[in-house]
Amino acid sequence: AEKTSYGADQEVVVTLRGTMDATATFTIDGIAADQAMEEVDDGVYVGKVTVPAGLNLASAALTATLSDAQGEVATATGTALTIDADPPEAVDKILATAPWGGEIEVAWDASPAEDVAHYLVYRGEDKAPDTGVAPYETVKGLDFVDTGVVAGIAYHYVVVAVDTAGNKGPASAETWVTAVAGEGPEIAAVSVSPFGKPAKPGETL
Repeated sequence: AEKTSYGADQEVVVTLRGTMDATATFTIDGIAADQAMEEVDDGVYVGKVTVPAGLNLASAALTATLSDAQGEVATATGTALTIDADPPEAVDKILATAPWGGEIEVAWDASPAEDVAHYLVYRGEDKAPDTGVAPYETVKGLDFVDTGVVAGIAYHYVVVAVDTAGNKGPASAETWVTAVAGEGPEIAAVSVSPFGKPAKPGETL
């Protein structure tokens, strides 16, 4: 398999390499038994199965079998798979602010789930975000600064938690704010006075 942890509705792709022109099958305990595999290249067999919703398996054994024309059978064991079909809980307390021109800050509380891998940020311009399309941004932390904004447009955001198995949780409540004009703070220079004075431990510069 391409990875070892899978969530609901994800496709498990199993690849087997061996004798050409043989019959290949694979079994994943609790998911598929004797699933047929197709020879996609000389001696390379591929089989697929979709993880059903509501299934949780801490360790699902993976085995593949190859049978040749003479009736000889070979069996190989792959790395056991973890099946986690439970999506993480929704993000809570999301807030968008426009502290100055050219930026919108979006922050949220963490999902209560312990296996969150990252968060998906969805954005809509003067309308609710569409979570059925690709996310606007993927974030590992609990905040995001959107610099692609235009003053006067209301930007709407929702956040979705994604766990380590790839399960997506429900969307958060929607938050929105109108982008403002102007520029943010800018530091022109930093200096130390008096210049060249040796600093001692504990001194404030």
